[in-house]
Amino acid sequence: AAGNSSAFLRAWIEGTAGNDTFAFASRANLVAPGEVDGNGGTDTVSMTAPVTLGSGDFANVTSVETLQLTGASTVTLGADAATAGIVNIVTGAGTTGITDTNGVALSVDATALADDLTLTLAGSAAQTVTGLRGDLAASGVSGALNVTTVAVASGLSIATGSGSNTITASAL
Repeated sequence: AAGNSSAFLRAWIEGTAGNDTFAFASRANLVAPGEVDGNGGTDTVSMTAPVTLGSGDFANVTSVETLQLTGASTVTLGADAATAGIVNIVTGAGTTGITDTNGVALSVDATALADDLTLTLAGSAAQTVTGLRGDLAASGVSGALNVTTVAVASGLSIATGSGSNTITASAL
């Protein structure tokens, strides 16, 4: 007699052809579904609490372009994140670390990062940071680094890597 195979099925989440946001409260919630499929449009995985994510945590994600973080978070993007389609990260207000090991150009929106907190970047691909008001530790970036800052009262500390660097600063 055949066993009950439904015990081995995992739920899946599928978006619409439009722009969708999939909100998860933790790493465990992100990896629990059998699949998270953006299904078209420009889609976002939104982490609603601070989190530490590794590349394998994106193994069940497809057709999602943006990862939105909350608070102090750390992310390592590798082959699974590249396959998922992640090319944009929106930081939270807390200290944030992003390591991009997948070789895909990455855009980081640091508008929410609080003044005097640090965004740490590492990786070999080109990285573009916009809206920077906190400090930047990017000495681990060997690809091209393009940074646009916003005016802040306390000043900025920016450490760059070995690739070509372009820093565009806004006056206070």
